[in-house]
Amino acid sequence: MAKSISYRINSLVVGTLSLLVIAFLLVLYILVNSLIKFSNQTLEKQARKEVSELAKNVYNLVDNSNELSKKMLAVWLNTAKEIVHRNGSISLQGTQRWTAINQFTNEPIEVEVPNLVILGTSIPKITSFDVKVPFVDEITSLTNATATIFVKMNAQGDMLRIATTVKKKNGERAIGTYIPAKNPDGKDNPVVSTILQGNEYFGRAFVVDQWYITAYAPLKTTSGQVVGMIYVGIPQKVFEDGLRKVIYAIKVGETGYVYVLGGSGKEKGHYIISKEGKRDGEDIWNSKDADGKLFIQEIVNETTAKPGEIMFFQYSWKNPEDPAPRTKIVAAVYNKDWDWVIGAGIYEDEVFLVRDTIKSRLYSIIYIMLAISLAIYIIAIILSLQISKRILGPITRAAKIAEAIGNGDFQTATKLMEEK
Repeated sequence: MAKSISYRINSLVVGTLSLLVIAFLLVLYILVNSLIKFSNQTLEKQARKEVSELAKNVYNLVDNSNELSKKMLAVWLNTAKEIVHRNGSISLQGTQRWTAINQFTNEPIEVEVPNLVILGTSIPKITSFDVKVPFVDEITSLTNATATIFVKMNAQGDMLRIATTVKKKNGERAIGTYIPAKNPDGKDNPVVSTILQGNEYFGRAFVVDQWYITAYAPLKTTSGQVVGMIYVGIPQKVFEDGLRKVIYAIKVGETGYVYVLGGSGKEKGHYIISKEGKRDGEDIWNSKDADGKLFIQEIVNETTAKPGEIMFFQYSWKNPEDPAPRTKIVAAVYNKDWDWVIGAGIYEDEVFLVRDTIKSRLYSIIYIMLAISLAIYIIAIILSLQISKRILGPITRAAKIAEAIGNGDFQTATKLMEEK
């Protein structure tokens, strides 16, 4: 009977303590995992916010540079128009033989081109910068922009450079090169199509062999016929140089960075601005991540479809010095005016470094609490056994006395009653 009572008391104590310890540890585990989940969400949200703000800030820098350039070019274009038109009417008189070179394909063609005359001044064919050329040299001296006079060379609207301060790689004036009305991809050239409609063009354009920020205005006869166009512009690289220094200096996390990719044409998927400039110009269009995904194509295709909109991407990337692939979080946005896909990326493990530290410490707390709980559990069981022994001692003796009396053994009963 005594053993049965002792067993029940000990079982009750052990069971109650077990439930309390398990409940405590379960609640602690749930709380810790909730904190970890919350930190994951908070840190990822913060990382996305950081890279999106960086991408947007660079986008705004490009946008501001573009707007500033447009204002400058508007003033310079007005100066160019004043220089040309102050000399009187524009007309076509006879023709000239030219070997015209397509600025995109470098293919030459022999053509008879209308001879453009401005107030009786026929534009001479001059390739050397040692000889002054009417109009264009004056425009450049007043504006510091390159200047060109074009004549419409055929019914299609191809525009031939007949006087220019744009320099070819060999150091000569780039006369004899022309802008075709149709680009190599078969689409209308935006500059030529705008001019043929009698409107001015402002924006990025390919000039001879590189990209320029440009302004064009139509040249018209007194009857309103478009017979050519005038241009002022500066190489895009002039604006890029300042932006490059800013972009190179941007650091995202420990090893993240901001970069720029070409969005279309020959530069599509090429690095315009890479980390520290080490891979500028490199074609990474077919780059695959650690999972075989063509992530550059995904970034370029999706952002160019929605200019100005920040979009997020994730991919696994393994640098040569990394032991394993790392997940990268990227915010990217497309600036249509400059054809730039601007990306800002940060590695996930750098973002979650704080989380991992917190997680490690929280789990350390769980282990400590588990050890403390087990120690308390063992101590409680020992104390329970001691207490139950003290409680059951008198009960056991009383049971034995009752048993002895019941058996008529009064001598044993008396001895038991006399024991302390």
